[in-house]
Amino acid sequence: MPSKKLRLIHTSDTHLGDVTGHPQSADALTAVVDAVSDNGGDMLLLVGDIFDNERVSDDVL
Repeated sequence: MPSKKLRLIHTSDTHLGDVTGHPQSADALTAVVDAVSDNGGDMLLLVGDIFDNERVSDDVL
């Protein structure tokens, strides 16, 4: 059986909720998620800090 190539899109350290240093991080992550399907990606690999701190507000979630 032939193997299928897996297309990964990788990003890291989105720091969602960081309103002082990177207030556009949620928009940037949305663009990355859209790029997965727009470019035929099979999987999004998200590493590093997803949220800016351990206390995540409801609006960030």
